[in-house]
Amino acid sequence: IEKVKQESADVTDYIEFKQEGTKSIAAYQYISDRGWVFVLTDTYEEIFATVEQTKTILLALCILALVLLIGVTFVVISITMKPLSPIGSTLLRIADCDVSKNEYIQKYVNRRDDLGGLARATNIVANALQNIVTTLKECTDQLDNKTYTLQNSAEELINCVADNIATTQELSASMETVNDAIGYVDQEISGIHSSMNQVITSLKSSADT
Repeated sequence: IEKVKQESADVTDYIEFKQEGTKSIAAYQYISDRGWVFVLTDTYEEIFATVEQTKTILLALCILALVLLIGVTFVVISITMKPLSPIGSTLLRIADCDVSKNEYIQKYVNRRDDLGGLARATNIVANALQNIVTTLKECTDQLDNKTYTLQNSAEELINCVADNIATTQELSASMETVNDAIGYVDQEISGIHSSMNQVITSLKSSADT
């Protein structure tokens, strides 16, 4: 009332006060021409109870949304990163010198994302190593055959060392066979060198990916 007496026109305002230790708010409207003051009071807790309830609900909804977002993100990441398991197992098999064909990685080769590129690079490395192993096996088999031929030629040389010039000519023919074998082995080694260069290029591409 004392505050309203200082006003010379209509006014609407509020004041905060404590009543019996309880924080309260009084909203009032002053009608100057009639000298009336309408006052509405209530405790602070009751006035803001709805606001606090709304804040609690919003906080709960935010927590629930965060949990759902984390769950969805985890599922999406799990599905997206699923190819890493077969790719990793394939690389571990290659590290253990197992270059046999892996069917699990084949279904990820056609993907157009980074994991697909990694799967393709891994597949290229595995295929290149398979080709190298096949070439080495063929070279080994041929070396075994040539070694057997050399062994037979050496035995013939020992048996015929006391013979005449004809034996020497036969030895010369055997040496030509040996030279052919060595030339063929040299060509195979060159092919292996070329395959190793391809593997190095594939490994660099895989490392860049």
